[in-house]
Amino acid sequence: MRFFIVTIPLLAASSCYELRPTAAEDPQRVDAGPHHYCGDGILKDGEECDDGNLIDRDGCTRDCQPARCGDGIVRIDVAPDDPNFEACDDGNEEDRDACTGCAIARCGDGVVRQGLEDCDDGNTVNTDQCSNACEPARCGDGILRLDRSLGDADMEQCDDGNGVDTDSCTSSCRHAQCGDGILRLDLEMGAPGAEDCDDGNEIDDDGCQSDCTLPFCGDGRIQAGEGCDDGNGDGADGCTNRCQPARCGDGIQRRDLEEGEAGFEACDDGNPASNDGCLANCQLTYCGDGRLREDLQPGQEGYEACDDGNNNDQDACTNACTVAVCGDGIQRTDLPVDHENYESCDDQNNNPFDTCFQCENTCSIHGQCSGDTGFCRVPPGWPRGWCMDTQRLSCTSNSDCNVRDRAGNESRLICDNNRCRRGEFQACSADLACADGLDCARYNGDLICIRFCTEQTDCLNRRTFCVNGQYCWNRYCGAAEELPGAFANLANGELGGACENLPGSGPNGYCHEIPVGNDLWVGVCFEGGDLPEGAACDRAASRDQDGSQCAGGLVCAGSDASGTPHCRRGCTPEFVRGTRDCPAGSSCLYTYIDSENYGYACIPEEEHCDTVALDSCGADKRCFFGSFRFRESYCEAQAPQGDRVEPWEECSHSRQCPDGYFCAGNNQCSRACAEDSDCPDQLVCPVDEGDQVTACQESP
Repeated sequence: MRFFIVTIPLLAASSCYELRPTAAEDPQRVDAGPHHYCGDGILKDGEECDDGNLIDRDGCTRDCQPARCGDGIVRIDVAPDDPNFEACDDGNEEDRDACTGCAIARCGDGVVRQGLEDCDDGNTVNTDQCSNACEPARCGDGILRLDRSLGDADMEQCDDGNGVDTDSCTSSCRHAQCGDGILRLDLEMGAPGAEDCDDGNEIDDDGCQSDCTLPFCGDGRIQAGEGCDDGNGDGADGCTNRCQPARCGDGIQRRDLEEGEAGFEACDDGNPASNDGCLANCQLTYCGDGRLREDLQPGQEGYEACDDGNNNDQDACTNACTVAVCGDGIQRTDLPVDHENYESCDDQNNNPFDTCFQCENTCSIHGQCSGDTGFCRVPPGWPRGWCMDTQRLSCTSNSDCNVRDRAGNESRLICDNNRCRRGEFQACSADLACADGLDCARYNGDLICIRFCTEQTDCLNRRTFCVNGQYCWNRYCGAAEELPGAFANLANGELGGACENLPGSGPNGYCHEIPVGNDLWVGVCFEGGDLPEGAACDRAASRDQDGSQCAGGLVCAGSDASGTPHCRRGCTPEFVRGTRDCPAGSSCLYTYIDSENYGYACIPEEEHCDTVALDSCGADKRCFFGSFRFRESYCEAQAPQGDRVEPWEECSHSRQCPDGYFCAGNNQCSRACAEDSDCPDQLVCPVDEGDQVTACQESP
């Protein structure tokens, strides 16, 4: 328990009153007598109140004066919700200091505190002219003022409080908008409201568009330097993405048009050249347009080695724009027959055993040539030859013209002015030209080479005479009854016997049967030499040396074991037509005859050999390979040792090859064979019908 000692001062003698409550509990001033004092609870004169205590902060101060706002004493005896409650009392009546009306001064109390508040409108509205911080509303304070109307000078549309003029709210508290002259920088390019520029006007052609975008090609507005601007972003229509009218050669392919419409472009490479993949008129290059592409290398798709602009696949430039070459499978037809690149066929291979080799129609000695091509030229030792015509077979000697006609007979062409020509009495045609001095004329329905004459001296051939002063013709032999009716009056001698030559022309010739057409055969006098049948002869001897020539009806052919040829009877094999039988012990074989030719002659059996055998003739000899028709042949001397080649090696003639091999059409020493067992492994022997031998080759 605490005890307090209260010192009560003695009061001066004065009138004292006792404050007694009335029935209504209201104090009544009384005369307290001389001992009464302020605070004794007795209201006396001079006291407005006396609550009997000395507490200064209740309703009655220690001066016995009623507590009032402004007396400098803060009352603490009433609750905050009491009208007399004082939160402060600074003892003055100044409302603009920290205590106003005994309430602590605050923003919003309606009293502007000097030095602390710029305004105080006494409300809690933060969006009027005085904020809740008792600061005058201003643009940029971050508080959107709502008490102003549109058109008022201090009206605010926004207030972001940052003072930045380039965002969504300007420093004048206006919404940022295109055309306000302030470039907005707070948005990403392309975002709604983003600005590239803002010049404060709505003029489009001053460098800043009315929509606050910088002028650019594709904005749909034609600016300086632009020929067009369709604003669609499609660079392949009539207005490019460079804002220039589309044109052929600008490097941009126009795609808005259909083929056939004016301005259509199939390509556009931006250059004026017409030798690449796109022409100068913006159309695609194609093989056959007549313009040679030069932008590609061989092997690249679209490469052109030539382009002649036509649709002819059979000239110097094919329809695939490749240079025509032998072996491409396309026969050239644009060249004359005597041109070096002329092609009579083209089967796209290099097989010497089929019907076309090196772009010449091939044929066998006994075969036929198609069309008007008149004869088959077979090189020595080759299985097949070429169907040729006289206008394109060049020559330097008669040996170059060694050919066979369609029936397999020797055509006996002669070399005349470096061209192989038909000789006297031989069939002729547009392809089979006659030699100089001869004319291709019709005789008994057939075209043959005839020499016209007026007298006997016009007939240069010793075995002919001038018939009725019109033409030179053979002197016939044989009895009249043995000759066809048309020739009966020309009979002179007996078939197989001697013929009487013209006076002073030399020894008698030999009467030999020849075909004259329509399956008719007559005896004709042939000139001859002095050597009898079987005599050794020289194939290189000059024709005007009768003493070195075989007699009429004989040819210098074949060779014996020593390589010497002999005078043998001429013959024709059975598969053609035999006109004379060979003597007993002889066979009709394909062989060298005379100095420059090949043909058929009766060769004695002791000189025969087997073309398939690997050693049929002995050392330094080989069996002559002349025709696929004959397995049987005769021995010939092999090439000198240094000129020989091994089997399957490259060769130029068969004498280089060993026995049993021959230089085939592929210029290789190939194995001769009659059946598959004659060939090495993996090779076969495809002997054609009517043949006896061929060359080993790969199985097809």
